[in-house]
Amino acid sequence: MSWHCGATAAGRNDVSAGRRWVGHANELVALVRREFPQFSIAVQAYPEKHREAPSPEVDLENLKRKVDTGADAVITQLFYNNADFLRFRTAVRQLASGAGGAGHAAVTNFSQIQRITSMCGAKLPAEFFRDLEAAGDDTQAQFDMGSSSPRGRRRP
Repeated sequence: MSWHCGATAAGRNDVSAGRRWVGHANELVALVRREFPQFSIAVQAYPEKHREAPSPEVDLENLKRKVDTGADAVITQLFYNNADFLRFRTAVRQLASGAGGAGHAAVTNFSQIQRITSMCGAKLPAEFFRDLEAAGDDTQAQFDMGSSSPRGRRRP
């Protein structure tokens, strides 16, 4: 049996044997582009800015570096505030990079999404947070609210 792969998503935290191969995602893009030029490469972006970036402007410069190094597509990290994404999309377009797909994960478990958002720095809208919190331990209510929320939100 043969296996063929023509695409990869490049993230700086990709590790092997407990060590990082590169220090920054643009370095990983350059490595993949050099070693596997036939691959399509997707990179991550952060509508609310990466937790380690000192400012949104620096974060956008880092994204531009990844695209300029050879990324073919940009996929955003999850977000729950549409206004954050629309601001991000406008800023990216001003860089003439173009934005990729929006990262929106359905909320099906309140404690789990609190953990995930704390790791990546995404924010839940206050009203949505209060509704999920009010559901308490009712996992079905959390699931119902969370899985329907993307459809229920309107663009600002």
